Amino acid sequence: MSHPTLTAATIQKFWSRVKKASTDQCWIWVGGHTKAGYGVLRVSGKSLYAHRVSYAIASGEAIPVPQTLVRHSCHTPTCVNPAHLSLGSKRSNWIDSRHTTYAAYSGKLCDDDVREIRHRYDTGETQTSIAGDYPISISAISRICRRETWAYVV
Repeated sequence: MSHPTLTAATIQKFWSRVKKASTDQCWIWVGGHTKAGYGVLRVSGKSLYAHRVSYAIASGEAIPVPQTLVRHSCHTPTCVNPAHLSLGSKRSNWIDSRHTTYAAYSGKLCDDDVREIRHRYDTGETQTSIAGDYPISISAISRICRRETWAYVV
């Protein structure tokens, strides 16, 4: 399957749909999404995953073939920060997923959200109050605060 060429206009369109932060933080795709939370960009009538386009732009290579995964080190499906993206296999992705809990949140949180949740809890705010500001349950907030989930975030 061939992908459309990434023209200057396509690249400009891509970056216009990205909320950038510092280079170590997630850059959030604000364009269209799949049900699983992955960003989607329409180019020449084809839907392309935004993180795959980001990888191609940053690497200067063609958009990877579907059999090659572009993995998120941050485990945030909406992230398109090239520093968080790498090529990998289905097996390496599966192994990584066994050691993290990112799948449960479907892109609802990013690492910065988790840091903020923990900071607010550590400074005395209740989990119920914190949960009111995020699209996850109080029990999910509790697991984050106890580092049962998102343990890799410091």
